[in-house]
Order: sequence, then structure tokens, then C-alpha cells
Amino acid sequence: FRLFKRVESLRKIIESVVASMRGVGNAFAVLAILMGIWSIIGVEFFGAARPQLFGTFAAAMFTMWQVMTGDSAYSGLAKPLLYEDGIAVAAPFFVSYGFVAGVVMTNVVIAILLDAYLRNTAAHSAEQSNASTRAPLSERLWLLRRVLRAGRTQVA
Repeated sequence: FRLFKRVESLRKIIESVVASMRGVGNAFAVLAILMGIWSIIGVEFFGAARPQLFGTFAAAMFTMWQVMTGDSAYSGLAKPLLYEDGIAVAAPFFVSYGFVAGVVMTNVVIAILLDAYLRNTAAHSAEQSNASTRAPLSERLWLLRRVLRAGRTQVA
């Protein structure tokens, strides 16, 4: 952990990631809800044709997780459902899920992380600018004290 204190850019990144945990957690909660919605639809549409993948809600959630992560074993899942089982809704189902889970939610997480990084960088910049303005202020106070002390000795 000493490395984080010494390398300024690494410290900013780590602080930004920690600061964004709440927002990223909320994004993953939304993603879990979306996975649940698509899993319920998947059980309804594909449960009879592919019970090992969509027979239960838990199996469908796991299948949707694997589809979202791009697991190679499930990358060709839509074609068998479409051509072998004749379920026409398979293509829009997987395309829409891939777009929402893959593209939209990834961009949401990136936006949250970027926002936290920019806020953290702005805070560090403000601290540095305050630190640079403190030195002249302390010098001014020191000069003011000297003038006041000199004035007291002249009055006495």
C-alpha cells in the first residue's frame, strides 16, 4: 500500500475506484434486474425447447450471465433456437439483451468511473491550488505582524 501513496496517478485511480463503488454497485443492481427480466422472458419462450438452459429461473439467469460475459460455449445460442427449434423471437431476444447488457450497461459503468475520476482529479487540483496560495498568505501575515510590531515600538 506504500506504492499507492508514492505514485500520485495510481493513488488517484484507486481513490476514484473506491469513490465510485456505490454508483457501480447501483449499476450492477440494475444489470441484475435486467438479467432477471430477460431470464423470465427466456423461461417463457425457450424453457420447453431448451430446459437445460432455460428450464428454471436460476438456469436462465446463469445462461444470461454466460451470454453477457461472452462465454464461447453460449455464443452460438440464438442460431439453434432460431433454426432448429423454430423460435423466431430468439434473434431479437439475444440482440436486445446483448445491446442492453453489453453496450449500455458497460457505458454506464465507464461513465460512473470516469465521473469519479474527474471529481477526484478536480479535488486534488483544488487542494494543490489552495496549497500554492497559502504560502503567499502566510508571508503576508508575517509581514503584517512585523509592521504591527514595528508600529508598537514606534508608539512606545
